[in-house]
Amino acid sequence: MNRIIITAIGKDRPGLVNKITKIINDNNGSIENSKMIKIDDQFAIIINFTIKGDSGLIEDELKSIEKLSFFCKQTKKSNMLQVHNNSFSIKGADDKGIMDSISNYFKNKSINITQIETYVEQAPTTGSPLFNMIVTFDENEKNFQKIKEDISEICEKMNLNLFESI
Repeated sequence: MNRIIITAIGKDRPGLVNKITKIINDNNGSIENSKMIKIDDQFAIIINFTIKGDSGLIEDELKSIEKLSFFCKQTKKSNMLQVHNNSFSIKGADDKGIMDSISNYFKNKSINITQIETYVEQAPTTGSPLFNMIVTFDENEKNFQKIKEDISEICEKMNLNLFESI
């Protein structure tokens, strides 16, 4: 069984998800994981699927979709030891350097970030921009409290609020 990851980005329009998933399905591919998002007028997608045999036909058909740039890569299933996925939600005034500070902490501690989601929204009362970040990472439960304390210190220095995600 071949494992393939594709990424694509291009101008958003109705029907893109169906075009992509139909090509995979029609060629006997089985989608396992995916993330899709519209940011401004662009659509981005990352999909992991399996297929018996060669994925060349799928790749050719995907690359023929107009106004969408694709990248395909064969991969192997991760054999990493099972660790807890932990998450924090960080909120506060939209300010330069938040992503850099948080990701730098994880890099320096050699902790693997598995997912980050960020967005800016307007504050309910003032309408000021509020930065929101949900960071998910792999780490054993015994280290979680120390990580939480460290991230809390960073957030305090940057005037951010830290919440444990569920």
